[in-house]
Amino acid sequence: MLLQVAIDSPEHLGVLPVVADLVHIVEVGTPVLKRFGLSAISTVRELAPNIPVMADTKTVDGGRFEAEMVFGAGASMMTVLSTASGATHDAVDAVAQRFGAHVVADTIVAAELPSEPGLYPPRFTYLALHAPTDARPASARPSTSPPSSTCMHSGTGCPSREASDRRIWRQPSPRSRTFWWWAAPSPRRRIPGRWWNG
Repeated sequence: MLLQVAIDSPEHLGVLPVVADLVHIVEVGTPVLKRFGLSAISTVRELAPNIPVMADTKTVDGGRFEAEMVFGAGASMMTVLSTASGATHDAVDAVAQRFGAHVVADTIVAAELPSEPGLYPPRFTYLALHAPTDARPASARPSTSPPSSTCMHSGTGCPSREASDRRIWRQPSPRSRTFWWWAAPSPRRRIPGRWWNG
């Protein structure tokens, strides 16, 4: 299991020195990226130099350009919508390969969850089952944690859409913005301890 901290507001940057020894991934959230641009990635890299940074870009088009920018700024991972075109997936994958970076397929607007092995290019290493913030009721309450899954490239452990919706809908805390279900596709692409292993 990986612990990720999301920086969705500039005030959240102050927590990084406190939690640096506890987290495996620092997410530069979409609101912070839109407000501060690529400097947000650089700032997080300065505050937490030994922790991989994920830029929550939610890329849907212009993949090569966005990947060049965020990986060039120091991000180790970025999000691309699972519903983006195959051309966008391939473009981001090529840039990620060049930088030694990884891509998270974000299912925020997907009608169905991916269930086939080999659906994404090789650098699409993680899958995020993501319930849109605006679509969640304020009454969502915590439930049990989901089981780990390995459905990206191996095709095993993929939950049904109905089961996944139940797990996503009930957040670990009522204030949680995103439920990330990290699904490592293979033993060769994992993060042992807190160090990134590409």
